[in-house]
Amino acid sequence: MKWARQIRALPSDPSANDTLKVEYIDVNLNNSRKLIANVAGLARASTENTAQEENAVESLLRLRNVRNTLSWVDGEP
Repeated sequence: MKWARQIRALPSDPSANDTLKVEYIDVNLNNSRKLIANVAGLARASTENTAQEENAVESLLRLRNVRNTLSWVDGEP
């Protein structure tokens, strides 16, 4: 963010609306930070969700194997 400070340090012409430009840059930087944080959070949540889904599928496969192994108890071939 060094460059943002450098922009603020530039001499400004009052009629050029430089203050508005700097505020606009600040708002965009803020929005970009929020967006990056949201994307990072979404990536974490997606990774956690994927791990949970994989665990559930593995558990279901184990249950299916147990059911098939014990099917003789119910008299099924």
